[in-house]
Amino acid sequence: MGYTVKATNEYTREFSFRIELPKDLPQRVNAHLLAKRRDAHLKGFRKGKAPLGLITEIYGPKIEEKLILEFIYEKWKETVTKEKITVVRTPAVDLIDHELGKFISFKAVAEILPHVVPKDYSGVSFEEVVPIVEEAEIEAIKKVIMVKDVHLVEIKGSTLEWNCVAIVNTQIIGEKCGTIERNDDIMIPMDDGHHPTPLQKGILGMRPGEKRTIDLTSDDDNSDNDSTGRNLTMVVELLEIKKAIYPPFDDAMAQKAGFQSLDDFTTKMKDSLLEKKLEEERTACRYRILKKIFENNPFEVPEGAVSSYAEETKENMRKDLKKENRSDESIEKEIDEMEDTIYAGARFSIKRQALMESLKKEMAIDVGVGMDDPTYGEKIEDKVFLALKEKLASQNHSLRKTFFRKPFFFRRTRLWGRATPRDIQHTTKHELAQDAKGSAS
Repeated sequence: MGYTVKATNEYTREFSFRIELPKDLPQRVNAHLLAKRRDAHLKGFRKGKAPLGLITEIYGPKIEEKLILEFIYEKWKETVTKEKITVVRTPAVDLIDHELGKFISFKAVAEILPHVVPKDYSGVSFEEVVPIVEEAEIEAIKKVIMVKDVHLVEIKGSTLEWNCVAIVNTQIIGEKCGTIERNDDIMIPMDDGHHPTPLQKGILGMRPGEKRTIDLTSDDDNSDNDSTGRNLTMVVELLEIKKAIYPPFDDAMAQKAGFQSLDDFTTKMKDSLLEKKLEEERTACRYRILKKIFENNPFEVPEGAVSSYAEETKENMRKDLKKENRSDESIEKEIDEMEDTIYAGARFSIKRQALMESLKKEMAIDVGVGMDDPTYGEKIEDKVFLALKEKLASQNHSLRKTFFRKPFFFRRTRLWGRATPRDIQHTTKHELAQDAKGSAS
């Protein structure tokens, strides 16, 4: 008994197994059933008193399946090691036949990653930006903490500007012409204008008593009303313009927020922000390194793996956007608009995985944990980049750090594992969109 392997294409292998099951598997199944019986709460029976036959009938197939799958997984890991291949992911198993305690037959189709040995590291640099925490960032955190203590003062004879608060009456007119769905007085903080919503841009420059009609969808402002995702028109009347007056942030306010003093608050906030920025820059630096290596050393990855990754990303996006009360129509529209970015991100992730596994083998790196360990991705990445940095240092590549007077901001890029929708949408959206555009041309 053993297995056969057939290459269906350059990146796909079909494995056919017929192997002996452990002789003690029936005894292990019975042991699990007895343990299940002790804790089972079945209707009509006290805890632990249900007949074993009933327990076997209800839980037996699931327990048997679980133990068999565990056995298959162990055999699969042995096979991957023996064949000296790296698979994109553990494949689904097509169970053909089995007899408990005797044998099992199954098939598994796996997509394998290419073995990549980069030859050209020109232009690859570990240069990192050392960020600076600005005083304005600390002040912004103070305002968030003091939001409940803010005092609003009306400003007369002025137009609505940024850093003010608008008190408006809104009439939301729905899809049926003339039907007013909501009529509310609401308060709209105008923030600093760096990331304005369509509603904020629409009311900017208004005077008290003025009315404007603004065309938008409720998704634009993440509204929670029933109109989410539908085209609507909002009639806005500006009632008042107010200025937020914050109390002084002193030792007493800092203690109220859980800190020992104002100095303690400032120190801890600066340390926290700096740590976050350093992590963001480290991740961004790794993205730049990988991108340069891929440009210098082009290689292909399985298209099936890229498509599967992209579809999983889309599904995760649907789940996340659904939590924001978005309509199906608006969700699908956003996903369609990001199609190229999603696929570019998926291709980048599969290439990254192939490179990490290849360099691990080339540099004989011991990750310390198995691929099924949840920390495997983080650990292999840390060790591979450290080894690569040492290799390039020995070749006199630039490893200097540059200090800038102004902070550089980079959004976080997931360099391993399953990227969340927001990773792709907000992190590498610009870079990956440019890559996709370049590839298309």
